[in-house]
Amino acid sequence: MALSKIGAQDIVLKLYQAKTGIWYDLAVKDGIDISREPNVAASLSCEVLRDAITPEDGDIVKFVLDGGHNQFLGSIRKTQKYKEWCKITAYDQIQILNKSEGYYSYENITASEVVKYVGKAAGMSMLEPPHIMDSEYLLPATVEETTWLDMIHNAIEATYNNTGKRFYLWDDCGNLCFHSQQWLAEESHIQISAGYITSYSYEEDVADIFTQVSAIGEVKRENEEEGYRKVTILKNDALEEIYGTINKNVKIGEGENAANLAKNTLKDVENRIVNFSVSGCQGDITVRGGTPVKVDFFSEDNMEYIRGWFCVQSVTHHFKSGYHDMDLKLERIKMLDDWETREPDWSYPNE
Repeated sequence: MALSKIGAQDIVLKLYQAKTGIWYDLAVKDGIDISREPNVAASLSCEVLRDAITPEDGDIVKFVLDGGHNQFLGSIRKTQKYKEWCKITAYDQIQILNKSEGYYSYENITASEVVKYVGKAAGMSMLEPPHIMDSEYLLPATVEETTWLDMIHNAIEATYNNTGKRFYLWDDCGNLCFHSQQWLAEESHIQISAGYITSYSYEEDVADIFTQVSAIGEVKRENEEEGYRKVTILKNDALEEIYGTINKNVKIGEGENAANLAKNTLKDVENRIVNFSVSGCQGDITVRGGTPVKVDFFSEDNMEYIRGWFCVQSVTHHFKSGYHDMDLKLERIKMLDDWETREPDWSYPNE
């Protein structure tokens, strides 16, 4: 197994207390864990020494790697205090979006503009470009009365349903970011092979399998008050041959393209009937929720090659004893045959 080696002096955890207005360096007991998932707040957890300074809920922590690269900035939301040590859990600013509710009515704007509106309403810092990438697709008339984070999730989902292009929200140490999956693919270049992990789990999950999609919508007739029901059906013949005809209904929203919605819904199940988890993978701090990862090694348990592109559904980075490794949960984006080495078509052009 190959791990990313780092020196103890290269890891610094700082604490800011508003009541003193001072930054302090914290002594960490064992190690630091940073967990990330797509489009939700990242978290940092560790145990720190209780000396003259005891961390409290609401204090700010900052994790610095390699002498000056900020990797995490968040607010402590959970503490467990012992005699000499205090276990802390902090979340970045996206957790605020999950707590705050609002109202937003819009039409013909992009998901990127929804992110900008929400970020501004929540008083968050955004640097654009390149932090907020243009998602291009214009959303139909929408009225939202929910949490700020759900507004962004809904805009992301509508963009994907109509374009097949994934976008991800994340926090870069105090700056709200919004990027495509292609951008994340270009940021990280890791490959999972036998020499870079400790253990793995690979299994098919067909609990929610379907082989056909019916996109259903109401279409108004010209000069008539009543409309008619339109159904666009798309199926996967290969899956249907194995599992039979299992239909899934999806509702066409105003302004949505039925064919694109059916195609992208079916594409989800085509790619993601395989779940893959790895532990003790070589560390790469650029990996976050949504990052594409190439997998290429022979599974002795399954007696077959596991080859393809997978999407990170969750990652926990471990910084301990001078080393950095990570645990990953992945879902398949694209299978690769033995002769293929190409990347997926991140643009997902519509037919």
